[in-house]
Order: sequence, then C-alpha cells, then structure tokens
Amino acid sequence: MKILYKVDKSDVEKQEKSFAVPFEVPEVTFPGVTAEEISSWRAALATASNILGYVVKEISTSEAKLVDEIAVDTFKKLNDLAPSGNEGLVGVESRLRILEKLLSCNELDSVQIIGIVGMGGIGKTTLADCLYGRMRGQFDGSCFLTNIRENSGRSGLESLLQKLLSTLLNDRDLEIGAPGYAHERFERRLKSKRLLIVLDDVNDEKQIRYLMGHCKWYQGGSRVIITTRDSKLIETIKGRKYVLPKLNDREALKLFSLNAFNGSCPSKEFKSLTNMVLDYAKGHPLALKVLGSDLCERDNLYWEAKLDRLKSISHGDIYEVLETSYEELNFVQRNVFLDIACFFRSEKVDYVRSVLNGHGVDVSSVIEDLIDKCLITLSNNRIEMHDMLQTMGKEISLKAETITISDFRWLSQYGIHSKWYIRLWDSAIS
Repeated sequence: MKILYKVDKSDVEKQEKSFAVPFEVPEVTFPGVTAEEISSWRAALATASNILGYVVKEISTSEAKLVDEIAVDTFKKLNDLAPSGNEGLVGVESRLRILEKLLSCNELDSVQIIGIVGMGGIGKTTLADCLYGRMRGQFDGSCFLTNIRENSGRSGLESLLQKLLSTLLNDRDLEIGAPGYAHERFERRLKSKRLLIVLDDVNDEKQIRYLMGHCKWYQGGSRVIITTRDSKLIETIKGRKYVLPKLNDREALKLFSLNAFNGSCPSKEFKSLTNMVLDYAKGHPLALKVLGSDLCERDNLYWEAKLDRLKSISHGDIYEVLETSYEELNFVQRNVFLDIACFFRSEKVDYVRSVLNGHGVDVSSVIEDLIDKCLITLSNNRIEMHDMLQTMGKEISLKAETITISDFRWLSQYGIHSKWYIRLWDSAIS
C-alpha cells in the first residue's frame, strides 16, 4: 500500500518537481550506478504511483490520528488476505459479520459493551475468540480473560484483575494495589489507548463490575465483549445483547458430517440415523461435534444403541457443560426447572403457572429467570427446552429421588400420568 503525503501522484509517476531533482545529474546523485539501474528506478516509481493507497494533500485531523487510521485500515486489508483460521467452525462467519456490525455501528466515540448470550456449549467462547483474533489489531491494547466463572473461584478475582490490567497496559510488573481503586489509579493510562476486552463465561454481575470498572475510565472507541448464559447480566449493565442462535439444519448437517464422516455426506445406510442425531442435537454445536466424533467409523448397530441410550442418559461430556447451568440456580429455580423437565415441557405457560403457584411458588418470576439463563424458551405460549436439558433434568431427579407420595397425589390431581412420571414414581417407591 502506498501513501502519498502532500505529494501529487503525477509528480511521482513522471518524476517531476521535487522527484525530478535526483535524476537531473544522476552521475552525481547516484555515483557508480548504471543507466539501466536508474531507468529501472524510474519505472518502479511510475508503477508505485499507480498502486492503490492513500493520497493525502491536506488533513483535517492530527497526523497521529491519520497514522492510526491508516494502520487500522492496513490491518483490515491484511486480515482479509490472511487465512481465516475458522475451518471446521461451521456458521461462525455469518455470526461474526453480525457482531462486527454491532460493534462498529453508532457511538463510535463511546465505550460499547456487547453481550454474547446462549446456553452452555452453543459456541459463545469460540465466537468471541474468533472475533477477538480478527479485531485485536485494530486496538492499542487487548485482553481475553477466559473462563471467568471457574477461574474466579479457583484463583480469585484479584488475580484476574491483575492479569487484565497488566495485559492491557503492557506492563508485566504492574502492581494494582487495592483492587477497589485500581482502575481509578490507572485511569490516565487506560484512557490513552483504545482497548478491546473480552470477559468470557461471566455468571455474576460482581465479576463485571470488579474487572471492568466504569466506562468512564476507558477511551472512547474501546469495546468490551462478554460471554454469558444469563442475559439479565447484560441488561443490568446496559450493554447490547446478541443471543447466539443454534445452527440451522444445513449448518448442523455440515458440522456433524465433518466429525462423523470426515466431511463426506452420510451414506444411504446412515441417512436416517443421521437425521435422528440431528433431531436430538437440535443445532447445538457441542452435541453435534461430540456425538459425531463418538459415532465416527462405527457401524449402524452402535449408532442405534447410542441413540437409544441418549433418550434417557446424557452423553458425559455434554452433561458436564450443561450441569453447571443447573448448579448455579437457587433452590426454587432448581425445583421449577426439574418440574418442567419431568412434567411440564410443551405445556401452556398459564397452566404451569396455575399448577405451581397453587403449590406455594410464585413461578412467574422463576420462569423469567430460567428464560434469561437460556434453560427454557417460550414458543406459542408453551414452555419448551432442549432435549439434552430435559434429559439432564430427568437424570438429576432420579438421582435425587425427588418424587414422593405427596408429590404423586398432588400431581395426579392435575391429570399428570405420563410414562416418564410412572418411571419416576416406580423409582421413588421401589
């Protein structure tokens, strides 16, 4: 890329004005250089003048800002030419474009917060990582704090804050002092840079407040990306929310085929079984990847047995990811979640409210909480949840032996006699 600063393109192309001076007496200017070499230099200047780039005759801003704009634009062009690194990450590109648009539109001089929201295993961290890799070169400093939910419990928030500020300010020996005043102490240095921050897997508003501080401590144009399973956290801090959608049918088939058939289309023998897996996973990337890898190069008898087991027992790797969402619920939320998983999936929300409210629970707010935490959804005024979450809920109920005779009498008065209920009942009284 060329940059012509206060220079006419034609002067460079034809070696006129100041560009003509060195060639007037070439044997003096370039002693020992042959005529052929000088001719090649002239040709190179003519070629360079026609390369796409910047021609700056006057600037309305400071030279420093101009250099910054050119650097960012150059990075974007180089990034477009470089390999994306997203091979095997099905559906990522379309979602990245949406996020880039959200991050670049409006309020360019303010600090923007974007929350990527979705259930466990749906790809929030993967998407944030791809976005971070694509955008970090456009900022003066950047930091990606991974797995905050787990790491804050293991090493504490103070350790994470130390890592965040030392990375953003490029100072390994940084001493943050009292954590409550760290951002204020380094406000001048923070404001001297446009920053990109990713807070991954946040599950508590306190984590955001502690690590990020206040927007006033950052330079306008800085961006904060938060991944979470709880959309209410993003609303609380007044950020913009992007609910990460599940993979569509085409994307789901592609991701599953990459893992189950090494990218090939399923053979006729496995088409029906593949459709059963896709119906079970319902566009959930982690499930498609894990199940695809598990079923790869297995015969159809193994597939059939696996699918049969999945009706009542979750896959271990998937279960571990989903179970963390359940563990973070309070007592009442857990009970309502299990009630829905075992008895009320696809029931009308008004009916569920009437049943559970009659049992001494103000369930309306709890249902809203479970929606915010991406554990249930509402569709046509009916409560729905992913098959994997329902299976997990049923497993938890059986392990806890939560069904009692009083539960049976209470539920039976509402006409609940599903096959699953009978199984729970048999387990409870055996």
